[in-house]
This record gives sequence, C-alpha cells and structure tokens, in this order.
Amino acid sequence: MTELDKAIWKTPFRPYILLFLWSFSLWIGVIHSGYVSLDTPWLVVNNPILSSGSYNQISTIFTDISLGTRLVLGAEYLPMRDLSVLLDFALFGDRFAFHHFSNLLLYLGSVLLLLRIAIELFGKSGRIWLLVLLFAVHPIHVESVAWLASRKDVLSLFFICLAILSFLRSSRPMLWACVFGMCAYWSKNTAITLAPILVVLSVYYKKEDWKSPRWWRQWIPLAMCFGVGLFITMYVGGQVAMFAPPRSDHSLGILSITAQAWVAYAQLLFLPLSLSIFYVEPVEGWYFSSVLGLVFIVICISFPLFYKKKATALGLAWILFGLLPVSQITPIQNLIADRYLLLPSIGLIFIGADYVEKQRMPYLVFFACLLFSFLTHQRIQVWHSSETLWRDLIEKQSREPRGWTALAGYYIEQGNATEAETVLRTGLRVLPDNPQIYQSLGTLYYKTGELSRAQLMFEMALAQDNTLRKAQNNLSLILHKEGESEKALNIATELCKQHPLYETGWNTRAAIALDVKKYDEAESSLEQAHRLNPYAVSVLVNYGNLAYLRQDYPRAKMWWERSLMLDPEQSHAKAGLEHLKTLSPAP
Repeated sequence: MTELDKAIWKTPFRPYILLFLWSFSLWIGVIHSGYVSLDTPWLVVNNPILSSGSYNQISTIFTDISLGTRLVLGAEYLPMRDLSVLLDFALFGDRFAFHHFSNLLLYLGSVLLLLRIAIELFGKSGRIWLLVLLFAVHPIHVESVAWLASRKDVLSLFFICLAILSFLRSSRPMLWACVFGMCAYWSKNTAITLAPILVVLSVYYKKEDWKSPRWWRQWIPLAMCFGVGLFITMYVGGQVAMFAPPRSDHSLGILSITAQAWVAYAQLLFLPLSLSIFYVEPVEGWYFSSVLGLVFIVICISFPLFYKKKATALGLAWILFGLLPVSQITPIQNLIADRYLLLPSIGLIFIGADYVEKQRMPYLVFFACLLFSFLTHQRIQVWHSSETLWRDLIEKQSREPRGWTALAGYYIEQGNATEAETVLRTGLRVLPDNPQIYQSLGTLYYKTGELSRAQLMFEMALAQDNTLRKAQNNLSLILHKEGESEKALNIATELCKQHPLYETGWNTRAAIALDVKKYDEAESSLEQAHRLNPYAVSVLVNYGNLAYLRQDYPRAKMWWERSLMLDPEQSHAKAGLEHLKTLSPAP
C-alpha cells in the first residue's frame, strides 16, 4: 500500500469525507439567492405549474401530456425533473438559495456514488480516488450545477449512478436498474445511454456470458421500460416540435458537422480553458477539425472492441454512448453545450484507471485536480448573474449573436436603454447586418416608444431572415398602432403559419382582430393561443375582452377573474370587472 493509499484509506469513511469536503468547499459558491435569465424565469421561477408548490400538480406533471401543459413544462416529458422542482417550491418557496443547494446536493451525492462504483470496479486505491476527485472538480460541470434550469442534468446523473451501483451490487440488479433507469430517463432523456453502459459492464466486469440465452432475456424488462419512455418522448416531441431542422441536406454534411462538434467536446473534456454558455456552431465542410473529429469517433467506436486495456475501452465506450444522443441522430437545438458532457466525462475515470498506477501519473492527476479546481472556482463566479454570464459569452464567443442580444435584453429589463443600445451597436460592428441584433434593436426602440426606428429595425431584420418571430410580432403591433390594421393582421397571420406553436403570435393576431371587429378570427386565434398555453394571462384577458364586445358579460367576468387568479395585479382585468359592476342589470 502506497503512502497515498494510507493517507486516504486510514478509515473506511475517510475517502468519502475527504472527497465531500474538497468538493463542497469548492462548489459552495453556487449557493446564492439569484438566478440567470436564460430559461430559468419561465421554466422555474414563474412556471405556473411548478412554482405553485402544490401537491395537486403531481398528477398534472405525470399524466397530462397535452400540448399546452408540455410547452409550459419545457416542451418535454420529464416528470421526475418537474417533481423535484415542485418539491423545492413546496419546501422553500422562492428562496432560491435552497434551490441551488438542492442542485449541489444531487451533484455531490452523484460524486460519492461514483467513488463507490470506482471502488467496486477497480478496488480501494488512493489513485482511483484522485480520478474521482478529478471528475468532481471538472469545470465542465459548472453549467449543470449552477444553472437552475439544468436540474435535469444533475438529477439524471444521480439516478444513473444509483442504477449502476445497484446493477453491480444488488441481488436483484435488473429490477433496480429498471427503477432507477426510468427515474434517470424521466429526469433527462439522454439517460437512455444507461442501457448500453450496463451491457458493457455486464460483459467486461461482471464476466457474464453474453452467448447465453438467459443473458439476453435479462435485458427484456429494461428494453421495455426504455421503449415505453422513448415512445412517450417521441410523441411529446412530435407535438411540441422539439427537434431542430437538420444542419445539412445530406449525410456527409451532417457527419462533417458532427465530427467538428466532437473535436470541441474532446477539447472541453481534456482542456476546459474557455468554457461558454453557447458556442458558435461549426459549418458543413471537410476541414482539418472534421478529419480530427472523425478519427476521435473511430477511436471511441473501435477501441472498446479491440483494445486490450478494458478500463480504457470502457471509458471510451462511455464517452461514445454519452455523446450519441447529442450527435445529430435527431437534430437538437444547441449543437454544443457544456451540460452535454456531464455524463460522458465519467469516462475519464475509467480511461485514467489503466494508467494512474504509473510512477508519475498520480502527481499529474493531482496537478490537474488543482488546475480544474481553480478553473471551476472562476467559472462559478460567472454564473452569479445574468450580466456576468452574457459578458463572458461575448468575450469567449464574440461571433455568437445571442451574447449581444441577451446582454442588451438584460439592460433593457434594468431600464438602462443607453447601455443596451451601446451593446447592440458594438455587436453590429462585430456581426454586420445580423438579423438577430437588428431584431433586438427594434425591441429596444419599441419599448422606449420610438416606433418609427423600431419599425425600421424590424424590417431590416426580416429582410435578412423573414422567419424571426419577435420581429414579425412587434412589427404587426407597430403597424396596428399606426392605423395599418389590415397589413398588421396579414403579418400576424403569416407569423402564425410559420410558427404555429408561438402562443404570443396567436394572441397578437387575436388582439388586432378584436380591434377591427373580426370577432370570429379573434376567437379562433385565442383558441389556438389558449391551447398552447392555458396559463397565459394576456390570452385570458383577451378572451374577456371578446366576451365583453359580444355583450356576453358573465363570460367576460369569468375570463377576467381567471386572469386575476394567475396575476392579481392585472390592471385591465381589474378595470373590466369594476366596469361590469356599473352596468345595469348587474351580470
């Protein structure tokens, strides 16, 4: 036993305590009362289902797969994720420091489970402990731990670790693999990669005979569970248009883009020096990075089959299986993201296990732990506010327009129009004629009442990209205010055709139709908007307006009262109800 082993394994619980203390002292910075503006407000903070904290919503979370409910819950069927957020609100309300603490506990729990898994596979060793520590302090995980909207990542990881440990140690491995596997899958759908990982563990480490019919039969329950889960995922995904258009029209183009993405993944895994919330996507073409990425993919596929060092083979297989769901098999919204590497990064533990016994390797791993700890500490600070997050994105990925538009959006919310315009004008110098930046400039001028300048910016944005939702929506509102209601209605109608799941567009079309007394068109648009978001207050208010204009005062009262249940400060609904009291006879 080496001196390192003696220092760490002095008592049975000492390695777990040391790992927890190092990790907790590093990650404690994620606990604060704030949150970033990316997805968190609508998905968590102001979510009408989850933020209620009501146990009555549990049945909605698990059984309601209607379009409106799924869109409100993030356009996915992830009931375990949603249940965990609901429980946070039930226990802690809007004290978001505790929500962050929940994320951290799930992550630290996963780290401790990984240590137990590593011991089960490789034995008690201080060097194996160092590899688990390397995973625990990896800066690529900051996005998953620090971002409240990324609860699904840490929750899924926790259940995956439980499933693997149960599979290795339990007397009923497949039962618990199914139970924890489905919990992981219903936390995040990429947990479907658990199945091939368990298969590899069965052959490589449990030494089970894969030629036996009994071996094949044992996987049937797990396959059925994941099959049901996948069916629900595809059904919900088809409803909510979850999948993005393909990045290329032919398979070679998709392969070249995927290969470049894998190069980025490899860099983020082994040298995470320039992490970002978004990355500029690679474009179709066979460049040096494409060839390099293709080599990496081939290695991850072939080594598990032929390489003699089984831990390295398993590590590469783990990376392969972890990245497959985000490798354009089904096109996804973001091609590259830090959170995609949370599960694949476990492969580093296994790859290192074959080499960590070499003489100088523990020193290199320890140095990497120190470096990663420093990088993680720095990265955590970035996630403390929206401003620091978006400024970091601009510095790291200046050609990604979302950095400029998001930072400007933050300043608009803060009432700092001058700083917002400065950011967007700077962005236009970096990205000339970018339609998204023009759209944000239009939004800025619209909110400051400069309608003519706003109209010009929206028109310039649509000249570059005629599918921009916000530009079309706001342009139709401006034209309506200027008296060009028919033109405004036509633009809103085209918007709804292009983006049939855009509730705001349908509501805007309804509002314009109401003003020009096209009540049937208004009603049909409101039906669509309400179907997409049953909790949208502005839609409920417009339903009340429609009923009032049709002199159906009881229904007007019903809709306005319903809107006030969701937003007690809704001024138009309050005024409408007060006006109804003055009518004779009283409704």
